[in-house]
Amino acid sequence: MDEHKPLKDRILELIEPTIKDSFLDLVEIEVDGGTTAHIRLFIDKLTGGITLDEIAKISSEIVKLLDTHEKELFKESYEIEVSSPGINRPLKKLEDFHKFTGEKVKVITREKIGNDTVFFGFIKEAVDGKLMLDLKNGNLVEIPFEKVKKANLDRDVF
Repeated sequence: MDEHKPLKDRILELIEPTIKDSFLDLVEIEVDGGTTAHIRLFIDKLTGGITLDEIAKISSEIVKLLDTHEKELFKESYEIEVSSPGINRPLKKLEDFHKFTGEKVKVITREKIGNDTVFFGFIKEAVDGKLMLDLKNGNLVEIPFEKVKKANLDRDVF
């Protein structure tokens, strides 16, 4: 394991194959690498929602992996929290938008598109690096993926 890589990248390199082999999706990882490293993983199922039993099982597998590599990864120790991203899960990759086509979302852009930086609507499509949103007012907006600052499912929008 390359000790010059950031801690988050080393952890990801170690746990990602186990998550994928379990047919799960790592939605987000947060790592605070102090003396005791704090790791938060948000995991979902590739289809449908994840259950508490599935979270417990993958959490146990990840802890075994981290324990095996604890001395090379962490200054002293670590704490880990594994949970579901929730119903308003973040959308991080273009594939996330494709997966949730037809769902309600909130998208915040890095710069104005038209006159706005915040958009509420339904994902019409996600192709060729662009998102098409069907807005509440009936208008369509095209957002280049690289301009997305933050996005999440927003099932409470309308």
